[in-house]
Amino acid sequence: SPGEGSSGEGVEVAKELPASIFNQEDWVAEFLSVVRPILMASLTIAANSHSETFSLGPFNPDMTDVQRWISDRVAFWTTKVNQETAQLLLAEINEAQQLGEGIKAIQARVEKVFNFSESFRTERIARTEIIASSNAGHLAVYRQSGVVQEKMWFATNDERTRETHLEAHRQVVA
Repeated sequence: SPGEGSSGEGVEVAKELPASIFNQEDWVAEFLSVVRPILMASLTIAANSHSETFSLGPFNPDMTDVQRWISDRVAFWTTKVNQETAQLLLAEINEAQQLGEGIKAIQARVEKVFNFSESFRTERIARTEIIASSNAGHLAVYRQSGVVQEKMWFATNDERTRETHLEAHRQVVA
């Protein structure tokens, strides 16, 4: 570790984050215990709501496609988000090393990554996951009903909507 004012120009300090900074196994275990039940509840609530509204029959959350969707989402978040966060942290630590910054400056950089995540990413992630799990619940109950054969895409026309989603608006798909 560099001291205050030491120079590490041109040296990449780390290729991986030490477990004391970012322990992926701990994070995965936490995610599984907290988020998996939330996704399952959101999916089930949405499926049951559509089942009741459209008289589609009972929803079975234990079906393979439902469990696979939950497992795929959990796997996505426990790898992709962790990798992205680790890359952000590594970039900050390596830049601090190259500039010869000390512990206090590196700590501020690490806090910047996590503060950004808390203030911006957390809301986006929550919104995305609840909408995704609700949509998965709707699709699952449609499939289980054997009644619904097609769906029509609807996009929200606002500043957050992707262009590709606007293009898909009102398209009918199996």
